[in-house]
Amino acid sequence: MNRFCLLPAALAFLLLPAQSDEPTAPVSTVRESPAAPALPLPEQRVRAGIILLGELEQALARVSDHDSAEASVAPVMRLLDKLRSWAQSFTALPPLSEEERRRLEDRYLPVIRKLNERLRSQGERLAAAEYYGSHKLPAALVHLALLNQ
Repeated sequence: MNRFCLLPAALAFLLLPAQSDEPTAPVSTVRESPAAPALPLPEQRVRAGIILLGELEQALARVSDHDSAEASVAPVMRLLDKLRSWAQSFTALPPLSEEERRRLEDRYLPVIRKLNERLRSQGERLAAAEYYGSHKLPAALVHLALLNQ
């Protein structure tokens, strides 16, 4: 089975291997409510990344045949460009304190684990289906793997 990590390195400080074999429920993306108070910038960035990764998972989940695989390439590439910019945005942030890092892990790690597993499952599903005969989709997903390096 073809396994690859689908999460950018910018979230690496939050990621640990999944500890459970229980099935994953749909991932609820974290969205701001209009009346929500302003969040610290690192938390805003983490939440934005979760939303982007959720959109990527949804784009991959819609692939069910050759035509949908081919049609998914452009949206996947746009999301990958956004993820690349998003990951680079972390370099401008000051390092997190241990307390802040723990707080973010406690709050977002469960969501990230579920999303990571769902993305991994989508990648495995597509690889097992040989990307429904598309040559463009696996080429696009190579760019995702490169984000992790």
